[in-house]
Amino acid sequence: MSVELTIDSSLSIPAHEQLTNQITGAILSGKLSPGSQLPTVRALARDLGIAPGTVMRTYASLSEAGLITTARSKGTIVNGRKTNDDELANHLIQLTQRYLADLRAFGFTEQDGIKELTRLREDKE
Repeated sequence: MSVELTIDSSLSIPAHEQLTNQITGAILSGKLSPGSQLPTVRALARDLGIAPGTVMRTYASLSEAGLITTARSKGTIVNGRKTNDDELANHLIQLTQRYLADLRAFGFTEQDGIKELTRLREDKE
């Protein structure tokens, strides 16, 4: 798999939601193309240091959304789903709203979040 997945235990977002969001984003953005194979439940759980049930819950959500298909003989495969700009925009809006809600819950302002995002981006460059 060509996408790096991580779980941040310091976030208030449960691990299965973090994983679901990351894989959904990778599929919608084209980073995971149709036909790409996802790791097995046990392998991904081991790599991320989480329970296999958490990965199973994620895969079930993604399957229900039509983003992946799981078959015993073939494993878990990304579906050939077409996306459009509206779908990508809606996903980004949901993520941003969740981020802003978390900022407020911890007593930070939107400006604090922008400063931190800018600092993190600069550190990576």
